[in-house]
Amino acid sequence: MRVLVTGAAGFAGGHLCELLLLRGDRVAGVTRGAPGGSSGVHWLSADLADAAATARAVAEAQPEVIYHLAGAAATHTAAQDPVGTLRDNVLATASILQAALDASPRPRVLLVTSSEVYGHPATARPLTEETPTAPGNLYGLSKVAAHELGRHYGSLGLEVVEARPFNHCGPRQRLGFVVPDFAAQVAAVARGEREPVVRVGDLSPARDFTDVRDIVRGYADLALGGVPGEIYHLCRGEAVSIGDILDRLLAIAGVAARVETDCERLRPGPATLLRGSAEKARWAVGWEAGIPLEETLRAVYAEWAAVSAQG
Repeated sequence: MRVLVTGAAGFAGGHLCELLLLRGDRVAGVTRGAPGGSSGVHWLSADLADAAATARAVAEAQPEVIYHLAGAAATHTAAQDPVGTLRDNVLATASILQAALDASPRPRVLLVTSSEVYGHPATARPLTEETPTAPGNLYGLSKVAAHELGRHYGSLGLEVVEARPFNHCGPRQRLGFVVPDFAAQVAAVARGEREPVVRVGDLSPARDFTDVRDIVRGYADLALGGVPGEIYHLCRGEAVSIGDILDRLLAIAGVAARVETDCERLRPGPATLLRGSAEKARWAVGWEAGIPLEETLRAVYAEWAAVSAQG
């Protein structure tokens, strides 16, 4: 099958390309910058906010399925660059959906949004796809807009399946996200490269963490087996506090460290519990998270311990 992956050089995009290649797909990847590291990918360069460039990339790839992962990925940077975030998450989504609508034959589109559309829900119960959206930050707002664009283009005849992942982590996630940030600090402490102190933000929020390799497997399954016009959660269904993530990484490393609050790492908004239900995806395509969180954390820690060991 011919597929096009936007954001192919990113964290989840790289893992998705590897999975699709293993499944025998012919993979084209769109990137705005330098090509990623996935061998076997046919790389295309395009700024997805440029409608003409996007249309050319789609025409060259002639995909049967488009996986739209590209966009700003961090909630904490969205407030620093609101215009850039809306450009990358809304305008680029409109460009790819329009290019898909105009293509002949039309590809199916797997549109990736985010659990951030729910904002700060005042409930500990698992959120479902029927939970009303109430974004608590500009990133979440941009993903609600992407969702609405998907609905609009679906009404025009484009097959759009929406995957709504909750927090995911795993190998190759860059610094700036909580798990690699903690793992990098803990690895440095374990090797004696820094004093036994870990600098943190608020440790009280609880999030539903899933391994990125499970998440991209969900994308691939839903792209083919999901019902157009439907939303599907991808999550483990368990909430783990940020503090517990740190404790587990310290235990994996076998070190003790003092925890210090870094005001620059604190995020605006109330501390919340965000937990999802993936029952709909399980019933639709048989998907569920398979990699234990402990295994994911060990993999991330090992990666950063190796980086530390190399200098």
